[in-house]
Amino acid sequence: GQAACRDLQAMLLGLARRWDEALALLVQNDVRPGGPRAARERFNTHQRLGWAHDATGDPDASLRERYAMLAAAQEWGDEAARALALGQLGGLHADLYNLEEAERLCREGKALAEAAQALQAWAMATLNGMNALVAQGRGAEAVPWAEALLAREAQLNARAREQRLIVYADAFAQAGDPARAQALLDESRALRHAASESLLSWT
Repeated sequence: GQAACRDLQAMLLGLARRWDEALALLVQNDVRPGGPRAARERFNTHQRLGWAHDATGDPDASLRERYAMLAAAQEWGDEAARALALGQLGGLHADLYNLEEAERLCREGKALAEAAQALQAWAMATLNGMNALVAQGRGAEAVPWAEALLAREAQLNARAREQRLIVYADAFAQAGDPARAQALLDESRALRHAASESLLSWT
């Protein structure tokens, strides 16, 4: 119970950008396979640790946590959790320009999430897979993925819409539809909020 509370408190500290404090809390949590905590509980801690290491610029540590998160999801036996872990892992590989591995992981996560009807995990795997395709110069292949996400936008996390629109625009621009890309970028810019200066620059 205390470990679960530390997971939640670390999330709040992360939202406040107090990453060192968040990490100090999370490292107190036992994440050993076969230890006293259930796989679903360890999954949450690994997810928070990965997020914190992303924010503090430690991709090697983040990769370790994402793979541990995937292992916990497999032990747990929850397909939606496994799909989410695959999508996150694929996104990190895309950021590191391991593009073929990123695409493979995201395709696997996308298929699992579709079968499990896990919408948010599906959206993450699809979006990160699109990034991998666009980075490979395959924007035309990413357009159907963008259209599928756009069709379900009303069901997705509204706060992340600003960022999703940029990814859609990348695909449409690369596929030769600059007008559609421009409209998406204009909408993204209009959604800018106080914490999104980096996204505005990207737009």
